[in-house]
Amino acid sequence: MSPDRISMCLAIILILPLLCTVSIVVADSGNSIRISELNDSTVNGVLKEFPLFVLDCYVPQCGPCTVLNSTLLELSGELNAQVAIGRINIQENNVTKNKYKVFAYPTLLIFKNGTLVDKQIGFRSKLELVDFLKKSKSGLDVSHVNLVVQPQITAPPGGIALTGLGAAQPVLPMLVNDSNLKFALNKYSFFVLMGYADWCGFCKRMNSTVSGLSADLKGQVAFGLINAEKNNETSNKYNITAYPTLMIFKNGILIETQIGYKSESEFALILKKAEPNLDISHVNITTQPQSLVAPSVPSSKQAIMSSGSETDATLRYLDRILNMTQRNRTSGVTINVFIINGCPNK
Repeated sequence: MSPDRISMCLAIILILPLLCTVSIVVADSGNSIRISELNDSTVNGVLKEFPLFVLDCYVPQCGPCTVLNSTLLELSGELNAQVAIGRINIQENNVTKNKYKVFAYPTLLIFKNGTLVDKQIGFRSKLELVDFLKKSKSGLDVSHVNLVVQPQITAPPGGIALTGLGAAQPVLPMLVNDSNLKFALNKYSFFVLMGYADWCGFCKRMNSTVSGLSADLKGQVAFGLINAEKNNETSNKYNITAYPTLMIFKNGILIETQIGYKSESEFALILKKAEPNLDISHVNITTQPQSLVAPSVPSSKQAIMSSGSETDATLRYLDRILNMTQRNRTSGVTINVFIINGCPNK
């Protein structure tokens, strides 16, 4: 082989590794960055190559991972190559998984000049993605990003009309979960979070209050609904043990908790007390707030009391349970009562 041909071959060999690295995340026509698949051996080179890089850690069988990937793909084009995005199957790449402690899916890792600066766990809407990307890169141009929130989304509980989280001055409630609650608290300076359970009858009644106040207050207060039984992080943090539970936040700080059903009139006055400048002129304030009718004494209690002497410790203990249940039912609180094989001495 001639010296010229040898030199040419060596040049190709030297260039090929560079081409392979660049092809991991490349610019398509229109300067948009397409999301490409990475692995343990290629990820480090890419992180060093781009000033701002988002790594989407996913697993193939994860539904939220698939939805997030579609959102990232759309966002990558709208940002016009300002942010590089790649993804990695974290189940097949343990080096990356262990290095960055990725134990939930999806997880987004945000790097600046190869250094991890942020970590987001769980599904994120496009609005949330833009929010934390702007914090990582000042001057990020989001003018081409479609952040239109789809209104009138219908979802449980009770089939009420909802709007998407992120709407400006929302006049409808929004569904919230463990992953996006922090975003909601940062977004809305006056925020009410209602913890509910699917089976809770009083929660469904409270829906009409929340829905009505959202419209009457004309966006002065944002209302969020969270399924407390499916979002344990929030339930544990705020000690949600009864339904409905209403938590009032100002500037991200919990200032008051209300437990049980409240009419529009009652809750509007509670909110007015929390924020004296709140305009409640469009709310129908009644002189006597609506309350729930107290139920009659349960027939089960009558049967228990007629079955033996009131001096019997077991009967007296069950009587106390039934009295407690009745009091909570009149106040609009749903509670769980567990009876175990044993009673107190007093």
